[in-house]
Amino acid sequence: MNRQKGQIVIILLLITLVALSVGLAITQRTLTNLTTSTQNEQASRAFSAADAGIERAIQASENDPNFSSLSTFDVGPDSKASVTRVILPNPNQALEYPPLGKETIAQFWLINPDNFNDAAFLNNEVDIYFGKFDVLPGSTDTPALEINAVILDISTNSYLSSRYYIDSASSTQQTGRSPENGFTLSNQNCNGNNLINTSSSKDASSDRKFRCKHHLVLSTDSNKKPIILRIRILYSNLNHPIAVAPSPLLSNSLPPQASIFKSTGISGQSQKTLQVFRLKYVVPNFFEFSIFSAGDIQKNTN
Repeated sequence: MNRQKGQIVIILLLITLVALSVGLAITQRTLTNLTTSTQNEQASRAFSAADAGIERAIQASENDPNFSSLSTFDVGPDSKASVTRVILPNPNQALEYPPLGKETIAQFWLINPDNFNDAAFLNNEVDIYFGKFDVLPGSTDTPALEINAVILDISTNSYLSSRYYIDSASSTQQTGRSPENGFTLSNQNCNGNNLINTSSSKDASSDRKFRCKHHLVLSTDSNKKPIILRIRILYSNLNHPIAVAPSPLLSNSLPPQASIFKSTGISGQSQKTLQVFRLKYVVPNFFEFSIFSAGDIQKNTN
């Protein structure tokens, strides 16, 4: 009997140890859930702060066309945002659109949209870069382009619409393609190694790579001013980059017409960044169709 004394103490210690372990596990789980919930809430607030910063910057740029940056400002409890704006394109730089999918139209102003008489931005010849450089010519996702060029005839004060259909694949590379489809093959090359400095380049010394390059002469008549290019992707199901540069690039520039707003929202330990590409004076999609006209409608297909 004397040798059995103290066993109850050991049992109680074991029970206490088990209970303590369970309690610590529950406490740790609770603290983890609380931390995760706090981080999610801060991340949500940071995203909302970045979004609010974008909206505020867009409003500021509409009131001040030269607006370039906005200092850090409070947008809510424990939340702030800082926004910068870059006006594009820079001189001697191609304007690149965000990657484009089917049924989406990229728009490029060839003349100052605020002043059609501004000769500094009159561009009659352009180079169009398009396509993901790593898509091979035999792939079903090699892109083609539909280009709608709107031209102002100053002699009659009327607008003309000229359409061009450019393909990156021939019938020997892809069944049913040029010349069977009536498209024109890209007149430069589609070797995937077409380099150009664009508004999406990392810096002034780095170039972007495209699948194809096409040189387009829009007008040889001094009375006809190319106003705008509207381009969309055909055939491919992928999103492809498109860039337009005046030709020759070194002696011409496209007018400033787009902005990239970058907003960084901060809440607690969370930080979220939003970037928005915004084009000035976007023509609505129904512009592609003639609904009403007081006079004759002229449409040229090339």
